[in-house]
Amino acid sequence: MKHLFKLLLGSVPFFFQQAAAQQLLARPLRTDAVIAVITDEEVAASPSFRQYCQMLESKEALGVYAVAAQWKDPDQVRNTLMDIRKIYPGLEGMVLIGNVPVAMIRNAQHMTTAFKMDEIKFDRKQSSVASDRFYDDVDLKFRAIGQDDKNPLWFYYELDESSLQSIRSDLYSGRIMSHASGATRVQEISRFLDKAVAARNTKNPLDQMLAFTGGAYNSESITSWMHEQYALQESLPPVFRNAKGYRALHFSMDQKMKYRLFSEIQRPGLDLTIFTEHGDIEKQYINNPPSGDDMDFSVSFIQQYLRSSLRRAAQKGQDSEQAVTAMIKKYGVPREWFEGAFDNDSLRIADSIFAASGNIYSSELANVKPASRIVIFNACYNGSFHHPDNISAAYLFGDGQTLVTHGNTTNVLQDKWTIEHIGLLGRGARAGQWSRIINTLESSLNGDPTYHFDHAQSASINKMLSATQSKEYWKKQLAQKDIVWQMVAMRRLFEANAKEYAPVLRKIYDTASSRNMRMEALRLLSLTGDANYLAVAGDALNDPYELVRRKSAEWIAKAGHDQFIPQLLDLLIAFPDDARTNWTASRALSVLNSDELLKQIEAKKAAFSFEYNNQELYEELQKLAASGKRDAAETLNGILNKNTTEQARIQKVRLLRNMYYHQLIPQLLPVMADATEPVELRKNIVEALGWFSNSYNKGLIIDACRKLSASNDTPEILKAEAIQTIGRLQSWILP
Repeated sequence: MKHLFKLLLGSVPFFFQQAAAQQLLARPLRTDAVIAVITDEEVAASPSFRQYCQMLESKEALGVYAVAAQWKDPDQVRNTLMDIRKIYPGLEGMVLIGNVPVAMIRNAQHMTTAFKMDEIKFDRKQSSVASDRFYDDVDLKFRAIGQDDKNPLWFYYELDESSLQSIRSDLYSGRIMSHASGATRVQEISRFLDKAVAARNTKNPLDQMLAFTGGAYNSESITSWMHEQYALQESLPPVFRNAKGYRALHFSMDQKMKYRLFSEIQRPGLDLTIFTEHGDIEKQYINNPPSGDDMDFSVSFIQQYLRSSLRRAAQKGQDSEQAVTAMIKKYGVPREWFEGAFDNDSLRIADSIFAASGNIYSSELANVKPASRIVIFNACYNGSFHHPDNISAAYLFGDGQTLVTHGNTTNVLQDKWTIEHIGLLGRGARAGQWSRIINTLESSLNGDPTYHFDHAQSASINKMLSATQSKEYWKKQLAQKDIVWQMVAMRRLFEANAKEYAPVLRKIYDTASSRNMRMEALRLLSLTGDANYLAVAGDALNDPYELVRRKSAEWIAKAGHDQFIPQLLDLLIAFPDDARTNWTASRALSVLNSDELLKQIEAKKAAFSFEYNNQELYEELQKLAASGKRDAAETLNGILNKNTTEQARIQKVRLLRNMYYHQLIPQLLPVMADATEPVELRKNIVEALGWFSNSYNKGLIIDACRKLSASNDTPEILKAEAIQTIGRLQSWILP
C-alpha cells in the first residue's frame, strides 16, 4: 500500500475531466467493498492520512479510493463520488476529511424531524440545514443558490421540487473536520487518524455503555427513561450481563450532574454513551437550574435570573432602562434586584459560574478524556460539525478514545426513536451503516464511519447491510430468532413492497414479544396509513412499551382518524404518570373532532370515577376539547380573513405545519385554487398541506395539487410547490 501511494500521488484519473486539480492517492485493491476517502491537499500530505488509508485496507477489508483537492464546491465532490460509484459499484460509503465543502440545504425541512424555521424571515445561515445527505443520498436533486459570504466552505442549495422527497441514503458518510488554523488543523486531524488506526490493534466488543437523560427532556418522564432501558436490554444483551455493563443516569440524581458525568465518561472500558438532553452548538444542557427550599436561596436565584436577563437584553441592543421597567412590571420585583448587572465584575462572574454549573461546554472537555468509542447525542445542534468549537469535535479531537459521534446540526424532535436499530452496533456493524439506516436531513455522523465493535457476526452483518439482497434472502432473515436481523429484514421487505408486506408487519406487531420489533412494525405500518395500520394503531395506545404508546398517539394525530378518540382518552385515564405520553395524547386530541371528543368525555365519565379528583379531570378534558375547537376556528378564520394583512394570514397557515387540523382541509383547498388570492398565500397553503402525509384527506390534497400543477394559468412558483407537495405526500416521512 505504501508503494501504491507513492505511485499514484499527483496522478489524475481519466474520468475526472471536470477537476484536473484532483490528486488520486489510492485505487482500491479490492472492489467488492469500497470506501471513498475525500480530503484536502494539506491533510493528504500527512503520514497519518496514509496510515489511516492503509489501515482501512488491511484491518477493515475495504478497498480504498482516496482523492484530494482544493474542492471548489459540493457539486465537485458529489460528481467525483458519482464517478467513483460508476467505476466501483461496490462503493458503500465515504469519509470526508478536512476542508470538504458543506452543503447547506433549504426547501427540505420536511426531511428533518422538527426543524421548521421560516426561510424568508430568518437569515439563511440560521434557516438552512448543514447536511451530508447531499453526498450520501444519490437520488436527491438540488440546485445551487450561492456561497456564504463569511464561511467559504458553506454552500447553499435548495432541494429541487421534482426530486424524491424523503431520505434513503445509498451510502454512509462520516465527517472528520477541524476548525483549527494552519498547521494546527492538520495536526488535530492527524492525531485523530492516529487514534483511529491504533484502535484497530485492540479487540473491543460492545459490553459497557452509559445512558444519560437531562433536565426538561421528554417532559422529564420517568416512565420513558425506565422503558428505554428495557428496550436496550433486548438490543444489546452483552451490556446487561453484569452490573458494570450498563449505567443509566438521570439529571435528578445530582444537582451537579455534569461533574458526575465527567467521571463516568472517563470510566475505563466504556464503549457507548447516549446523551438524551437539550443541546446547542457548544454545549450540552445537563441539569435544570438549581433549586432550594429556603427564602434566601429563592431570592438569590430570582436576582441572578433578572441580572442575566438584563444582560441578554443589552446584548440584543435593547435599552437597559426599558428592559428593567418591563421586567418590574411583569414580575413585580424591586428595582434594586437588578443592581450590579453591569458594574459589578465579581457579581457578573458569580452569575456566569452559577449559570454554567448545569451545562457541559466544549471548552471544558479539554480537561476530560472520554473513554467511549461512540457517543450519540440525542440533542439539538450537538452534531454541528460546520461550526467552530462544536461539542461533537471536542469529543473527537480531545485526548480521549472517542472515534465516532452522532448528533444533529439543527434542533431535533424530542420524541425521536433514538435507539432504533441500535443492536446493529452491538453486532459489529460499522457506525456508518447504522447511521445510514436512520438518517434524517439534520443527522450527522462525525469521526470514522468505518469503525465497528468486535463481534463474531461483524463481517456478515456489514456484508448484509452493504450488498443488494433479494426478497427471498430477507424472508429468511425475518425467520431468524435474532431481533437485530429481523428488524433489518422488516425494513428491507417494506422498502421492496410496502403493500405486500403490510399484513406481515401487522402480524408481527400482534405477536411479537419484543418491544423493539413491535415499535418497528408500528413505525413502518404508520407510513402506509392503510387498513393494516388502522388495525394496530388503537391497540398500540395500550402497548406495554411507553414509546409505542407515545408514538402511536403522535401518528394518530398526523392521520386524523376520530375513531381513536376513545382509546386516546383511555390512555390518559390509564397512564396519568406517563408525562410525555399524556402530553402527546392531549396534543392529538386537540386536533381531532372536538364535538366527538366532548361526546366521548361524557361517555367515559364512569371510567374515571375512581379518580380522587375526578371532577377536576373532567373539567380539564372539557377545556382540552374547547381549546382545540377554538384554536382550529381561529386558525381557519385567520387564513380566510381578507381584511387582515397577507403576512398575518400566512402566519396562520404556518401553524398547520405543527397542528394537523385535518377537518380544515376541504375549506383550505378552494383558497389554494383561487387565482384572486395572493400567490404567496396560496404557495404557503400548498406547502403546509404537504405536512399532512398521513391524513385521511391526503387524496383530496393530491388531487388539488395535480390540478394546480397541470393548469397553464398557475404561476410557476406555485406549480413547483404543488409538484413538491405531491412528492412529499407520496413519500414515507415520519420522524
